[in-house]
Amino acid sequence: MRRALGGALLGVLIAARPAGAGQGLDVHGLRPPADPFGYVAVPGSGALAAGRGHVAVYVSDAHEPLEGEGPATAAVQRLATLEVVAGLGLVNLGRGRAIQLGVGLPLVLDVDGHGPDGGRLQAGLLGDVRAELKAGFGDAAERGLGWMARTVLEWPTGRQRAFVSDGGLGWQLELGLEAVRSSLRGALVLGCEWLPGEARTPGVRAGDRLRLGAALGWAALRDLAGLEHLEAVFELRHAVRLGDPYARSSEVALELEGAIRYRDRRWLVLAGGGGRLGRGAGAAQSRWCVAAGWNF
Repeated sequence: MRRALGGALLGVLIAARPAGAGQGLDVHGLRPPADPFGYVAVPGSGALAAGRGHVAVYVSDAHEPLEGEGPATAAVQRLATLEVVAGLGLVNLGRGRAIQLGVGLPLVLDVDGHGPDGGRLQAGLLGDVRAELKAGFGDAAERGLGWMARTVLEWPTGRQRAFVSDGGLGWQLELGLEAVRSSLRGALVLGCEWLPGEARTPGVRAGDRLRLGAALGWAALRDLAGLEHLEAVFELRHAVRLGDPYARSSEVALELEGAIRYRDRRWLVLAGGGGRLGRGAGAAQSRWCVAAGWNF
């Protein structure tokens, strides 16, 4: 099973073909991790041990992830996506330390909106395929503190017509720190995303971004048999353009989300929702998300 998953991950990366580079704007806003150690979309410090695997499906329904500013501007009133993520541990670096490979494949289930030309958006399209390499250092649950480094490549396989592609090869680098104390855990992740040039759609510019994620988990019932793996999680996701970051409110994305999360050695189940605090592209006015995953 693990060899099959490894072959499938490589096959996805080799078979993925760019849909054509150009200007685009990805507003689907939810990029779940390829392992079970995170919160909702904010990753934790853990990484899969060599030979261990994880597969999960995330379904998200976002209301107004792109708000139009007039009749000649693009707008996305609703964007429903299904994303399959998979991860495989590659190398152990010592106790609680490992390197993993992961991929994410988003699919547009439903979309309601229009482009700047007034044309309706299309569902049933694949978004940009995401490939990641993550190194986790230290077992935060055991030692109280851990950190991680992650690099992510996004292949422009998505279609700009559905606003699920930035239109070019994107590269992201992240560093994260996680702390655990009793029933509480928290993470802070800082990253930069580089895109091939700057895309413009009326009312919004998209270019290199600074990303910040902050998350908190509380296992309030961990002392009760049968409920020790249940956790309430909360996270804040923030993204701004690197150049002139707070010049326009439409380019400042800030979203708060909460969820109930269950994870044991075998399974991951998650359900939650939230909404935006800043109206930038990708931050939905409201969003719900459910997920189910399997660890092996």
